[in-house]
Amino acid sequence: MLYPMLSMHIIWVGNFNRHHPCWDWEEDQHLFMPNALEAAKHLLSTVTDWSMCMVLPPRTPTHKHYISKQKTRLDNVFCTEHTLDLIQHCEVQLDDPKPSTNHYPIVSFFDLQVPHQEVTMKPDYCLVDWSAFNEELSICLSDFLPPALLATKAEFDSACASLTEAIQDMTRTTVPFKWPCLFTK
Repeated sequence: MLYPMLSMHIIWVGNFNRHHPCWDWEEDQHLFMPNALEAAKHLLSTVTDWSMCMVLPPRTPTHKHYISKQKTRLDNVFCTEHTLDLIQHCEVQLDDPKPSTNHYPIVSFFDLQVPHQEVTMKPDYCLVDWSAFNEELSICLSDFLPPALLATKAEFDSACASLTEAIQDMTRTTVPFKWPCLFTK
């Protein structure tokens, strides 16, 4: 079984099709047959192992039986403990049943902050005068030692760093910059 990292926000929403006194009405003893409680045991064990909380208040109906019209709690919402602070509101729409279903919609509102990336200028390689770039780079590379066999990792790393720095210097001085499009994601 996979276990979440502590920083992950996890929400389980759905028809778990399980009855249990933790969320159904205690008076509905006929729902708590040994096989039903055994089936709910795996769900409760996983919810406990993952330190999850039940978001909908207990005894909130989510389902209306087609024949008996009795309301029960087959659907549920669980989330990790630290996610609970992000949930502003979670409710069942009892007055808005959807056609061809006996489950009520569950509506949840979250306070999610979307981080905005700092807008920075980027190199515009489409507008580069590559002849001028290559000429400048040739002049810069003429200061380098002539090609030679690199015998150690340190020599290789030093040569790579020097070449990278030279190319980046040429990019800063010869490549025009542009602001990103307003619609860039």
